[in-house]
Amino acid sequence: MEKELLALTTELAPARTNEYGRVDQAAAHGYLARLYLNAGVYTGTRSTPRLLKKPRR
Repeated sequence: MEKELLALTTELAPARTNEYGRVDQAAAHGYLARLYLNAGVYTGTRSTPRLLKKPRR
């Protein structure tokens, strides 16, 4: 799921340029943030070190 969201981020419209109700880059980044923050719940292990290595955009 993470790979798909990262790949889609470049294909989506920039934030606040799409019509109302359509997914844009901000929505994908928000979903990725939720995915990273809740990774411990999903996998059962804490993945904070992995988060710190992610490049900032």
